[in-house]
Amino acid sequence: MRKYLLAGAALAVATAALPAVASAAEMPATVTIGGRIFESFFNQSVTNQNVVGGIQGQSYNMQSYFRLYPAVDYTAPNGIHYGFKSELRWAGNHGAGNINRAYLFVKSDKMGTLTVGGQAGAVKTASVANDEASGTGGWDGEYGFFGNGYRWLLADASGDGQEGVKYVTPSFSGLSATVSFIPNSANQVGANFVASSAPAGSTNATKNVIEGVLNYAGAFGGTGVNADIGLLSATPLASGLQNVNVMNVGLEVSMAGFTVGGNYQTGKFADGYGALAAGLKATKAYDAGVVYGFGAAQVGAQYYGYEIATSSTATEKFSGEALGASYKLNPGVTFFFDGLVGQKTATAASKVNFTGIGVGTYFQW
Repeated sequence: MRKYLLAGAALAVATAALPAVASAAEMPATVTIGGRIFESFFNQSVTNQNVVGGIQGQSYNMQSYFRLYPAVDYTAPNGIHYGFKSELRWAGNHGAGNINRAYLFVKSDKMGTLTVGGQAGAVKTASVANDEASGTGGWDGEYGFFGNGYRWLLADASGDGQEGVKYVTPSFSGLSATVSFIPNSANQVGANFVASSAPAGSTNATKNVIEGVLNYAGAFGGTGVNADIGLLSATPLASGLQNVNVMNVGLEVSMAGFTVGGNYQTGKFADGYGALAAGLKATKAYDAGVVYGFGAAQVGAQYYGYEIATSSTATEKFSGEALGASYKLNPGVTFFFDGLVGQKTATAASKVNFTGIGVGTYFQW
């Protein structure tokens, strides 16, 4: 019921801004259906694997998926846009489909953008330097590497749509802000995909998720700067868990084809910004890397790491390195390569080593 009330409120705001006599001809609509087809081949090796890490059936495999991005954008005579966007996902090999995101929007150059419905929160969408090297997957779960890495703490983007409200301000001299509110994180649009099991004593279920991010984007001569600082707070649904709090900072600098950047997060949070058990210490997660683009090609390298408590006396640590390359044959066709090395250690447990190589292509329109 909550999502229908929120959707109705957004439509009421949009309708109030339109002239009462506006006809269909005065309100032109743009309908688009984008898409993405992905196919990969990957090889992976894991030492000292255990039940918690999962079961590796074969060291090499293939993976594919298909996605559609339907959208409708109405433009009112006064310049205000309102409409609908969604993302539909299907896994390959007869995989089940899900609605990953589905939300209404109202936006204008002067007023900013208000979105209502299934979507990711402010910290996930507005963080800077919070992504992979120049390939297309790897540790964030884009395709089937066995290991889990930095993005594992954020939950894979294959199911991060949650019912909520988000607002993005216009940019003022390079400054902008994004704020969001999610009443209940358990009310998912799609199902989260996590490469391995969550740490002991953690859960994704939270309520009253409040997020805010301040961004700056500007250029000084031939140097581009992109930075953010973000905060997140939430309350666990289950008893015996801590309140969630996250602080995120990120910075990217671009010059002469190079982009160098990093991101750091700390606070009381588990995978997917879920809740930790009471008494566990703060989590840390970070990445740093460089990408160089030349023509239709780009290459890059990146380092990832996290440290998360699994009990009052035990800690799990991960560090991973990635090399990547991609080449755009044309605006809609991209070929990619990923090479990954990672190490996971946990208190009173053997070190687990991950290596992987992935190649593939995706078509996007």
